[in-house]
Amino acid sequence: MKRFFAIVCVLVISLVFYACNKTNFSEESIPENRLAIKENKVDAFSAQYKSGFMTLIYRAKEINSITESSLEFFNAEVGSSPLATINFSLDVSETAYKLLQHEKVINQAKSLAKRSKPADVRTMSELFEIFGEAIIADKSTNGFSPVIQSVAFHKAILNSMKRAGATQDCGCTPHPGYFVDKTFFLCQEDVSISPGLYATLLKNGSYKLNDKEKTLLRFLEQKANEKTIPSSEVFEFVEPKEFFLQRINNSVSRAVSMKQARIEGKEAENGVAKSLVLDCLRGSDWGCCGNYSGCCWFAAVECYLHDAACSYSQCKPKWLCGPQCKPD
Repeated sequence: MKRFFAIVCVLVISLVFYACNKTNFSEESIPENRLAIKENKVDAFSAQYKSGFMTLIYRAKEINSITESSLEFFNAEVGSSPLATINFSLDVSETAYKLLQHEKVINQAKSLAKRSKPADVRTMSELFEIFGEAIIADKSTNGFSPVIQSVAFHKAILNSMKRAGATQDCGCTPHPGYFVDKTFFLCQEDVSISPGLYATLLKNGSYKLNDKEKTLLRFLEQKANEKTIPSSEVFEFVEPKEFFLQRINNSVSRAVSMKQARIEGKEAENGVAKSLVLDCLRGSDWGCCGNYSGCCWFAAVECYLHDAACSYSQCKPKWLCGPQCKPD
């Protein structure tokens, strides 16, 4: 029987989608408070949005495995010097590329925050939220394309810049759902959950809470009067931030070593190819979303209930349990 340990499923806030190309923009072509899409392809996207005295232009382009995206803000007419420019490059051919992106986001945010006024950062972030919602609502965009998904990195950079201005700490702890293709890139600090709702879910669950989950329940009950809290506060009960980040670094080192061993045609030695031995929920345990070796990156109550139901039903129905289901 798989060992049960499930964290509370976080409510992923709506992601904004965006992208890049060498399209020329003119002031006359920008309608007030409306999204203007200039190019909309699987591998190339460009759009602009204007509100009040500020205009943003977003461009993204994918070539082979690399997606280059650029976000520019203007507080005057387009053609003048931009108020701020945010560039981001995603290379999916890099070893363990998903585990590397949060450091890039933090470094970008730190650098840009030093050159930006806090008031401008707040305005840019608010405008980008509106821009993103407009793209989500537009039925012509392909949310699965890299040029659209790349918007998440720019959103994370802007939010991290806001945190840097308020607390001197960019604070972008990667959401584990991104590592297993459950979400786009997210900082845990940017994901809001309702403590009252999740306290109710834990109390009314049909399974017995372990000591760690009981502590989490007490914390959520104490916060029940608050509308939302960052998911990072909840993840801290599941796994301390320092340990989580160290696990990411260890995974990157292990992946690089394993790749090098394969290149050299040798067996990975000294335990490099073995899963990191940790006291953690395993990728094959009930509650882990997915089924893989090593520690679980993303767990949820819903995944636990799914695993339990499919085990007891001998993996029936197949459309629910999936072709890889194996009953315990």
